Amino acid sequence: MSQNTNTSVQESPEVIQDFNTTYSDKVHVIGRSTMVIAFFLSFLPILFLYFVMGFQLPASTYIAAAASIASMFVGMWIAEPFTWFPVIGAASLYMSYFAGNTKNIRVPVARSVQNIYNVEITTPKGQIITTIAVAVSVYVNLLLLLVVVLLGNWFIPMLPAVVLDAFNYVIPSLIGALLSFRVSKYGVLKTLRWIVPGVLIFILVQTGIAPILGRFGTTSSIAVTILIAYIVYRVNGAREDRAEQK
Repeated sequence: MSQNTNTSVQESPEVIQDFNTTYSDKVHVIGRSTMVIAFFLSFLPILFLYFVMGFQLPASTYIAAAASIASMFVGMWIAEPFTWFPVIGAASLYMSYFAGNTKNIRVPVARSVQNIYNVEITTPKGQIITTIAVAVSVYVNLLLLLVVVLLGNWFIPMLPAVVLDAFNYVIPSLIGALLSFRVSKYGVLKTLRWIVPGVLIFILVQTGIAPILGRFGTTSSIAVTILIAYIVYRVNGAREDRAEQK
């Protein structure tokens, strides 16, 4: 069910100023602090295996494992913040990277609440509403995971096979929901120009025309999308300039 709540009240200049300074500064201080804490906590399993379980491998083994993982995911670490920040904002991005499930839970939640309340992430109101929604999704997700962890071995085998097979369509359904929001707001043609880069990269990879893109497919899609966004920005800007001159 599609429901829009009009919240188009303009924020005062004082609210915008406070949001861009005091609020944003605190968001980044807390966000960066939690990221540093998460970084050190991520080494706890290694410390547990080394000091408690006695798996005392040479330091070079741990360094090699860390280097191999970093080489695999460094592109994603750089590209994904640029991808999700314009959708969910700074505070939600920090929470998403701390809690996980960014593209399959946090982004759909953010886009859904923005569509319901008819707000943009570029406004203070949109940022606050999105942040609250993402924070609630973290708690709900944590609760569901707790139930699954405690009761999963008993509960999941009881589910019908058709329900278990339906889980394979979760990601396509989420992508379809995000596309439906954009189509309903901007139309089919304006939505297609953002889909084409990903589809083009997918075809090039699947057909073997550009096998090197198999390793950098996501990064390439993001780069092409940014290029198209820049072109659209310049075209729209030129169009507005001509309209003002008339």
